[in-house]
Amino acid sequence: MSDRAAAPPHSSPDSTLGAFQIGVLVSYVLWGVVNGQTYLYYHRFPTDTRNIKAMVVFLWVCELAQAISIGQALYDWTITSFGTPLPVPPKSFDASIFFSGIIAACVQGFFSFRIHTLSQNPYIPIVGYILSFLRLAIGTSVFVTALRMTSLQTFEVQFGWLITTAVSIGVANDLLITTTLVINLRGKRTEIQPRSVPLVDRLTLWAIETGVLTSVASIATLVCFLTMKTNLVWAAVFVVVSRLYSNSLLARLAFQLRKFANL
Repeated sequence: MSDRAAAPPHSSPDSTLGAFQIGVLVSYVLWGVVNGQTYLYYHRFPTDTRNIKAMVVFLWVCELAQAISIGQALYDWTITSFGTPLPVPPKSFDASIFFSGIIAACVQGFFSFRIHTLSQNPYIPIVGYILSFLRLAIGTSVFVTALRMTSLQTFEVQFGWLITTAVSIGVANDLLITTTLVINLRGKRTEIQPRSVPLVDRLTLWAIETGVLTSVASIATLVCFLTMKTNLVWAAVFVVVSRLYSNSLLARLAFQLRKFANL
């Protein structure tokens, strides 16, 4: 395994496999939250449209696949290859990149659709759709390329820009979606009854918190990837990001934000 994946002599196990293990554990905790929110959604809102229900099921399946992938990657790194460093990250870790890209693109696409419903303005949602598609396409390219890599160091030199671009696009889309949601929700304050204003304010705060959270996590992944070439801190943060996206969407459904289309 290369310097990042193999925990070279000048890298502490705490910042390599230890960091990745912590990231996986945190990810599994958030995976439990995803399960709980998914159950509550179907229990509380059985009359939702089939499209939304299908999307929730699809996200849950992708989250399950991602959970299996990172668990297998951790096992391969710490047990299967114990004492015999791998030349490249396990294929299961590559798979987690693919599923994470799908989850992020799906959630961002949904929020872009909701912006169109709230504002009736097609232009910003179209930009959101394009950015979501680009992130998914580039993420898929990273996955396919990673499956064929023979050296992580070579991959970083030749294709590291793909990861940087995918994460940067995701951050830009997060900020676009958050800003637009906040502007639209603030505009609703003048169109609704006074008793509904506190709820709009709560939803505005929620939009800011969730948007900033996913953006900060993605930026942290990118910074760690670019500056910490000899450890797995970036991977520890990365395996948590998709959980943040899914939980933000499920929390939004629980708030029933879609009702604001009729305010």
